[in-house]
Amino acid sequence: MLLQDTLLLLQRNQLQITADSQHSILPLRINDRYLLSSFYSEGKEKLTYTFCYDRKKKEYIHMPGGLNDNFYHTGAVAGLQPLDLYNHSFCYLKTGDAVRNSFSGRKENDNPVLFIVKLKA
Repeated sequence: MLLQDTLLLLQRNQLQITADSQHSILPLRINDRYLLSSFYSEGKEKLTYTFCYDRKKKEYIHMPGGLNDNFYHTGAVAGLQPLDLYNHSFCYLKTGDAVRNSFSGRKENDNPVLFIVKLKA
């Protein structure tokens, strides 16, 4: 698995990755503390995942299906998109039934709701 290979290279200090690295050569978003990877492709929902490695604690979590929204309770969050160059803020969209409980009065055909997530370091 590419993410496991990346972590192995990091642990052996064979990749020179810092918070200033703004390259897209790896499937990871890098900030001061976290390495984050998220995959979502319509029609390939079974392959959806979110992966986060905490460089401070040297721990990782792999979430098949994506993050679970435990704030607004909109279900699995797939396909986080970065909002800034430093990878501190991300966004994702939800529509229809996923937001109906949290935002009453919304209809199935209403515009999607944009959620903004800020990583705490």
